[in-house]
Amino acid sequence: MTGHQPTEARTLQELLPANPYEPSAFGELVTDGRTGQTGAYMGTWTGLVHLRPLRGGEEWRVPLEWITEDPTELEAKLRERNRDSHLTDAHLPRDAS
Repeated sequence: MTGHQPTEARTLQELLPANPYEPSAFGELVTDGRTGQTGAYMGTWTGLVHLRPLRGGEEWRVPLEWITEDPTELEAKLRERNRDSHLTDAHLPRDAS
């Protein structure tokens, strides 16, 4: 042994969100608690929630117990982020060198 003990291992139950959210409306914005990625709710099949990226793309599946965030809280965060989205590369000063 090297004397280097791992920190306390966390069980899956400890990692699961304390209050998972069950979406019900098609297109509702929710968060994948495993990755933090926001997606639009597309439906639930075979026990998995199907989400689509906000800017389009391929759906991904998430076990229901990993869906997090109250949609109204999430929408508020998105509005805040969108307010700052006008800062694109075109609006930033160019390097004079």
